Amino acid sequence: MEETLRVNYEMAIDLKLYVSAFRLAIRLDDTDKIKEVFSLVDDKLVKKQLCFMAARQRIVIPGLEEEEELQKVASN
Repeated sequence: MEETLRVNYEMAIDLKLYVSAFRLAIRLDDTDKIKEVFSLVDDKLVKKQLCFMAARQRIVIPGLEEEEELQKVASN
């Protein structure tokens, strides 16, 4: 099962399906993959969506200090 999730994660990254990749990284419980996905995203709205997903799972995303709006979303 875990290997399947990893393969799906890699495919999602290759296809730039960052929300799906983030969801898979959460299911894998891999903080490095979570950080990787967040760092790959350039779109502000997608980052905001990832912050909402992280907040729901109570996951802290480091490096949000410079982006006040995203930090506010992630901390709720």
